[in-house]
Amino acid sequence: MKAFKFKLQRVLDLRLSREQEAQRVLASVQRTRTRLQESLQQAESARQQASHDLKSGMVGVLSIDDLRLHAALGQQHARRSRQLVIELAAMQPQIEAARTALIKATSERRGLEYIRDRALGEWRKECRRVERRDEAELAVIGASMA
Repeated sequence: MKAFKFKLQRVLDLRLSREQEAQRVLASVQRTRTRLQESLQQAESARQQASHDLKSGMVGVLSIDDLRLHAALGQQHARRSRQLVIELAAMQPQIEAARTALIKATSERRGLEYIRDRALGEWRKECRRVERRDEAELAVIGASMA
């Protein structure tokens, strides 16, 4: 009997490539989110360090200019942190859209794989049926010759 050939193999290959593309998109969005989270952690660390430096510098004679500088730096760090938090929040819909696209692509691929597996099972069943029929014919021929 001929080898099994799935009629929709091209469609299955296309769906597999779409799923892989969806995986790449999700990975890219997650990398961006991770970079933003790291930047936020660095900004928070810098803000805390600036606050610590201000407190440790409040010994002895205090300079108004130094206090203004530290206050301005603190505000700058706070603005940067707020900006990063806003960017992170804006990333959430992108992440959800990428996840949804990946789930859809995976579901479509699995559906077609299920159809392929059923067709393969039917093909194997037919092969066994033909094999048994051929064996029965050979047995009849062998019995008639004996």
